[in-house]
Amino acid sequence: MDNESVTKEIDRKNEIFISELMNKNSFMLDWYAGAVLPKHHPKYYDGRIEVNIRKVFNSSYGNISFGKDEYQITDKLVDNLYNYIDTNINKLIKLSLNQSTEMYEGISDSLSIKYKSIYILISEVNATSEEERSEISKIKADIKNIICVNKLTNNYSSEDEISDEKIETIVNNLVETDNMDKKFLLSKITKKIVHMPANIETTIAQLMQLNDNDVAMIEPLMQGEIFNTLKKVCEKLKINIEVNHDEISGLAYYYKFKKILNTPDIKKTKVVITEESIDENGRASGAIKEVYVPTVKKDIDSTVKMLVNKIKELPVNTEISISELLGLHINDYETKELFEINKKVLSTCKESGIILNFDKYKDEIVGLPYNIPFIKE
Repeated sequence: MDNESVTKEIDRKNEIFISELMNKNSFMLDWYAGAVLPKHHPKYYDGRIEVNIRKVFNSSYGNISFGKDEYQITDKLVDNLYNYIDTNINKLIKLSLNQSTEMYEGISDSLSIKYKSIYILISEVNATSEEERSEISKIKADIKNIICVNKLTNNYSSEDEISDEKIETIVNNLVETDNMDKKFLLSKITKKIVHMPANIETTIAQLMQLNDNDVAMIEPLMQGEIFNTLKKVCEKLKINIEVNHDEISGLAYYYKFKKILNTPDIKKTKVVITEESIDENGRASGAIKEVYVPTVKKDIDSTVKMLVNKIKELPVNTEISISELLGLHINDYETKELFEINKKVLSTCKESGIILNFDKYKDEIVGLPYNIPFIKE
């Protein structure tokens, strides 16, 4: 291809990009982090993040990678990210407007978002306070969590079966017939929960984009009724909602909760709870009884295999720990299971001739075994 042809091709791609950018219905998300290093450099993948997502005219494309791990872009993933941005748009706009304009040499870690006709650019480096820096860090962690959860659930989602009609039928059965406003509100909140990503903490106020003045105008008793009925609606729909009981205080629209991912591989486990189950604040009370609750079965052997494969791909002299290799998935396991995973990974590596050197921290107290860094030799 000659220079003229190359120039024409670049111009053509720029025109397509600009037309997509100007389309009010397009959605774009870009996130890059990492040093500018040649690909053969041993630290090329350390902390490297490349997220480039485009959705125009119902067509999604782009690329996503965290280090060496690549992630598939699906319509459901893009919709989940869009819903997250939609829910948090007011916070994102505020953070973007407060960003410092000072430039920092050698720093490249920013998140840019095109949502409807709004353009947002945020970075921890340009935050003007520690609180804002923490907020931006949490937003990035949420986005990474949405992407990682999507990779785990590409082949299954019970939420695909939840229609608007089903939601409205359950709400109608739970709410008194003459209270149409309450029915409409509960249906609207429930639909947002159905489409919001799993494991992202939120509140009713945040889902409905209500500010402090809006919340203050709603009777506290009504807020409590809405919150408690919402939990019942989600239970009927088999949507697992986990309430953060450490932050149950004040108005119910500020109670924090998150949707827990449903998976098809479920068994029943006997546990002891109380006769009267859960009170209005989500706490148990009453006489003891035994019940069966669903528990997700975890495939530890697959996790061990995945970790060993990751270690094989690591450059020589890389220092890392099992917990760092697990990343966000460490929260999927209890301490006892993490001990088992750590033991099996070390054993498998030894059998495969992979040498992991723990000498650097041999005489130091650095925490639990899966948190102790090793050097791959």
